[in-house]
Amino acid sequence: MGVDARPPRGCVDPGRPQAILRLERAVALVLPVHRQPRRERYGLADLARKARAPGLLVVEPEREADHDRRDVLLLAHPRDGLGVLFRPHTGENPVGKDEPGARVGAREADRAGAYVECENRTYRHADAITGRMPTFDVLSQGEEILSGALVDTNTSFTCATLGALGLVPNRAACVGDVLEDIRNALREAAARSDIVVCTGGLGPTSDDLTAEAAALAFERELHEDPVALAQIEARYASRNRTMPPANRKQAVVPQGAVILENHLGTAPGFRLDVEGSTLFFLPGPPFEMRPMVEAYVVTWARTHLAIVPRRTVLLRCVGLPESVAAQRMAGFERPGVVLGYRAALPEVHVKLHLAPELDAAPLVAEARARLGDHVFGVDCGPLEEVVGSSLRARGETVAVAESCTGGRLGAALTSVPGASAYFLGGALVYSNAEKVRQCGVREDVLSTHGAVSEAVARALAEGIRSATGATWGVGVTGIAGPGGGTPEKPVGLVHLAVAGPDGTRATQLRAPYDRPRIMQFAVGAALDLLRRATMS
Repeated sequence: MGVDARPPRGCVDPGRPQAILRLERAVALVLPVHRQPRRERYGLADLARKARAPGLLVVEPEREADHDRRDVLLLAHPRDGLGVLFRPHTGENPVGKDEPGARVGAREADRAGAYVECENRTYRHADAITGRMPTFDVLSQGEEILSGALVDTNTSFTCATLGALGLVPNRAACVGDVLEDIRNALREAAARSDIVVCTGGLGPTSDDLTAEAAALAFERELHEDPVALAQIEARYASRNRTMPPANRKQAVVPQGAVILENHLGTAPGFRLDVEGSTLFFLPGPPFEMRPMVEAYVVTWARTHLAIVPRRTVLLRCVGLPESVAAQRMAGFERPGVVLGYRAALPEVHVKLHLAPELDAAPLVAEARARLGDHVFGVDCGPLEEVVGSSLRARGETVAVAESCTGGRLGAALTSVPGASAYFLGGALVYSNAEKVRQCGVREDVLSTHGAVSEAVARALAEGIRSATGATWGVGVTGIAGPGGGTPEKPVGLVHLAVAGPDGTRATQLRAPYDRPRIMQFAVGAALDLLRRATMS
């Protein structure tokens, strides 16, 4: 990695995080461009004290043997893109020989205006950088998306992925299968952003118009690319099938396009570089598109754009409404700290966006203290993954008995790779007879308390634990609706229990929502109860 005489788009050289000098918790300094000679000398320890604004980065690229590249020091502000580029220089002292470290010739000092000494190395001002952070557009195609028949998850995934990388979103749009509309949308996006991610329209049918629209938008000829054709043929051969003639259309791309291999489908993607923008054309199916965003868009952005990655700490909570989380975090923000919230049912996410020079540890500790034991992890996976990892680490097992969640609890636990190491099995026991037969729930308990009761939830948890020999048994029973509720036991009432080596604990959930969300909250509450039981 290095910085050319012409820095890449953005304000700092992107490369790898290890290229960023972290200097005593602060890496900060910006020098303005001066018309008159000015000398600034700072050691590394001084940079923290001399910082003019929070969140500044000092980037020192590695030395390059290539004579076209030089070792440089870039001092830049990642938020507004303002900064100054310095290159090493040795020369006469224009001020006086008795001033150590002053090694800039007078004429060069007049031209440069400023220089900085850092760790006994002198850098003179070379270029003022008044750029901006790299930006991106997302364009989704298809009448099925425009009409609402399909939910566009590609856009949300792309925005989240590139936003986390440090790029700034400009616009997300959706167009139908109309050639002129796609062409115009591509032109507008390319004129606006450094990166454009376009999904859909790469299939073999007559309404797949992406390649043709791109050729029209940027005045390129279409041609059949042999690399793309070979990839399509190989995909069909791997399935022991012959490629239909219609699929040759998927190999037709604009001149100058770079083919992006699709390892999960028949439609290759392609990249097109135009004036000031790079466009990525990816297939529409999310399971094909997502790995291609990671493999091609993210990789390209990291190596070609000047990105300052956002530093975000994610606290995952459960059993805490978003509004209550915000109330508990009131007054937490301070210079260099911005809060964000997201409801991802049944979880609530609290995000700490931190300036690079801040120490995250005390801030995370304070946030955890405010949010309490509702925080089940920091920068971790979802709740079922955290619970599964805990069970695996302890060498313990779990089994479930579900009476209102329809197998969703078992599905959540087994969605984690390697779940067979700790998940023994489950029972769907909606009828009283099956509660008795599979979990050993006594009929007198059912008749006395009713199927939706704490007593039955406890009996389900204890029964499934005994039947499977699991370390932990989880029982869930409730009324998911929309019918079946009473004033005493309304729709949304769920009883949950966890039986373990030290006995059985139970809790109650009231979720006055629709059937899918009641089930979703019930699964989250059951996993949280299991988490708390294993912790204690």
